[in-house]
Amino acid sequence: MSLQVQVLTPNKMVWDQPVDEIILPGLSGNLGILTSHAPLIAVLDVGIMRVRVPGNSKWVSILLMGGFAEIQSNVVTILANEAEHPEEIDITAAKNDLEKSINLLNTVKNAEDKVVAMQTLKEAKMRIKAALLTQTSSTSN
Repeated sequence: MSLQVQVLTPNKMVWDQPVDEIILPGLSGNLGILTSHAPLIAVLDVGIMRVRVPGNSKWVSILLMGGFAEIQSNVVTILANEAEHPEEIDITAAKNDLEKSINLLNTVKNAEDKVVAMQTLKEAKMRIKAALLTQTSSTSN
């Protein structure tokens, strides 16, 4: 038996396939979900979701930019602010975004703008991490 996983953003469906296992980036750490998991609604942090597809020992990664997950009756529905496959990330653009985020963080004055700048920086760092993770796994094969 497997889990049916859907990852939805406001613009598109990023994933809609069965998986054997899923690891989600929760606010207080990673959440591991297997079949027959208790019902749960969780807030997701910016991070890398990993799924193991049936019949394949390799993990597939998807970058999530926060959101919510609902687990019920072996169905995992993820509503993400944004999501993308790491191989779709332009590493040069991601590094430019990181540099802009650092500059923004260094120039903002009020607390509200600083919080937004810190979130932007976190997202930029995670995009680079996801892109590098894909490059590392493709060179090790």
